[in-house]
Amino acid sequence: MDWLDRSICQYSEYEPPIRYYYWSLLSAVSAIVKDKVWIDRGGSYNLYPNIYVLLFGPSGIRKGPPIALAKSIVTRVDNTRVINGRATVEAIIKELGTVQHKKDKRIINDSCGFIVSSELSSAIIGNTNSLDILTDLFDRIYNEGEWGYRLKNSEIIMLKNPTITWLAGTNEALFRDFVPEKNIKGGLIGRTFIIAETKPNKINSLMYSPEIAPNKEKIADDIRHLAQVAGPFQMADDVRQAFDEWYIKFTKDVGPKLEDETGTVGRVSDNILRVAMLISLARRTDMMLTIEDIEEAMKEVITLITPSKKVSNSAKQNEISTAEKRSRVVKHLIKMPEFSDTRIRLLRKFTFQMDYEDLDKIMSHLEQAKIITVERKGPEVEYKINMDNEKVRKYVEEL
Repeated sequence: MDWLDRSICQYSEYEPPIRYYYWSLLSAVSAIVKDKVWIDRGGSYNLYPNIYVLLFGPSGIRKGPPIALAKSIVTRVDNTRVINGRATVEAIIKELGTVQHKKDKRIINDSCGFIVSSELSSAIIGNTNSLDILTDLFDRIYNEGEWGYRLKNSEIIMLKNPTITWLAGTNEALFRDFVPEKNIKGGLIGRTFIIAETKPNKINSLMYSPEIAPNKEKIADDIRHLAQVAGPFQMADDVRQAFDEWYIKFTKDVGPKLEDETGTVGRVSDNILRVAMLISLARRTDMMLTIEDIEEAMKEVITLITPSKKVSNSAKQNEISTAEKRSRVVKHLIKMPEFSDTRIRLLRKFTFQMDYEDLDKIMSHLEQAKIITVERKGPEVEYKINMDNEKVRKYVEEL
């Protein structure tokens, strides 16, 4: 069993969702390796494995423990700045630009950091540009060399190859209040892995000790060697060919059908490779990306393209009501040839406005009200507005 699986196994008896631990551990790996490893993207740029991760779920689902574990690991390895607690983005930048002298005489003079908080809105004291700046700092590939920031007192802080990993948790209400519309459509969400869960892993009163007692110190010790890993990742030609074939098919056939205002779809290939690097490092240290690494990363990343209901509702300043969603679906259908469309095309059309549960409830309501007819052809489902009904025609005209 490798480090990633061993570490997750130690927390399998607890309530936080397992995916929260999975992504928190990958975030810890990201923070530890910083910009010391990369993938050469055809000579165009080097892709580094820094990631932004947001654990999303209702209050009380236990987002804090996995985040605390990641913080503990990175703090113990102690090769990068760990920035937690409340701070302005200016204070974060200043800390990233300050040389750190360790007790063992090591010096940290790069501008790498791990921003970590159990609550997104409490981590960064907001101003109108905070999330814009964090969006810019994410792109290590465009920030080679020095990145400057001028404070109000005209002091200039220069960051050296800034490389940020960000891990935080939030719920629907706080997310909607904290993230403005401009950052939802301006690229922050497209750069962030939003891990949405609604149920705990299991119910555990913590009245009894687990069969496997977590050992944070050993978890950190077993990953400490990653602080010394450096250099480019390698891939066998069959792995490159498989990724190339997937990318061409996704770009031509899948991506264009996904209506995406966040930039998630356009970044999916880089995001897969970022995660594949982290999976490889968390499971081995041979600096080789295997087809298994790529496939695992694809599985994890692609499932995040279509947000869960909670995330899609929160990715708007004003949540779309069920009535409004119903209206949008009907308005779409009446514009289609023969007033009909398939379920799969509707899901693609409204990817970032509703999930499959929303759509199924809407179509069930419309079918029971005899506004639509439903025809099932094998796995495909087709919905059609019942325009032969006078009451339906009147309903449609009033929309």
